[in-house]
Amino acid sequence: MHPTLCTGDIVLVTVGAYRRRKPCVGEIIVAHHPYEERMLIKRISAIGTAGVYLQGDNPQASTDSRAFGCIPLTAIVGPVTVRIRTEHSDG
Repeated sequence: MHPTLCTGDIVLVTVGAYRRRKPCVGEIIVAHHPYEERMLIKRISAIGTAGVYLQGDNPQASTDSRAFGCIPLTAIVGPVTVRIRTEHSDG
C-alpha cells in the first residue's frame, strides 16, 4: 500500500475528539510515540481492551505497533481531519 501522507503534507488534527467518541479502525491519528519524544501519524489497525494498535500505510518502512505494541487512548492527540498537499510534498 502506498502512504496516504507524503513528506511536506500539512495535517489538521481534531485534538480531544476521543473524549466525545471512541476511535474507529481505519482512522489516521496523531499520537505520542510510546518510547521516544516524538509524534506519530499512523492508521488504527485494531482496538483492544488496553488501547489501540497502529500500523503505517507503508508497512515495509513503518515503525508501528508491530514494534512497540498497543498504545493507550491517552497517548492519542486526535484524528487527522484534513490533509493539505504543499508544493514541497513528495507525492
